[in-house]
Amino acid sequence: MELEKNVGLVDRIFRAIFGTAFVLGGIVYLAGIALFASVFVGTVLIITAFTAACPAYSLLGITTCGHPCCDVRRKEPEYTPVAEQEPIEFEESAPAAAPPVKKAKPKKKSKKKKSKRKKKKK
Repeated sequence: MELEKNVGLVDRIFRAIFGTAFVLGGIVYLAGIALFASVFVGTVLIITAFTAACPAYSLLGITTCGHPCCDVRRKEPEYTPVAEQEPIEFEESAPAAAPPVKKAKPKKKSKKKKSKRKKKKK
C-alpha cells in the first residue's frame, strides 16, 4: 500500500528537526511514560518526514505539497512557442529629456567679527 505524498519540503525539514529533538530530549531528560510518549511522537515525525506521507493529513484532507517552494515534484512550466504568442505592442513616446542641471552657487565669504578686547601691555 502506497500512501499519497502530502507533506511538502519545508514541512519535512521541520518534522525531521522536531522529531529528532523529541527522541533525543526524551531519552536524555525524561523517564517512564513521558519517555515512551516523547520517543513515539519523535519517531512518527521522523518517519513522516522521510516518507513525505502523513496519515493524519490524509484523513483531514490537508496537503503541503501544492506550493512551489514546498513541492519536491515540481512541474515543468507550460511552454508556448514564440510563433503562437501574441505580439507585444509598445506605445511610441518622445525621447526622455535630460534632467535640468543645477548650477553650484558660489560660497559667501564669512565676515569675522573683530574682538573688542584690548591687549594689555606689560
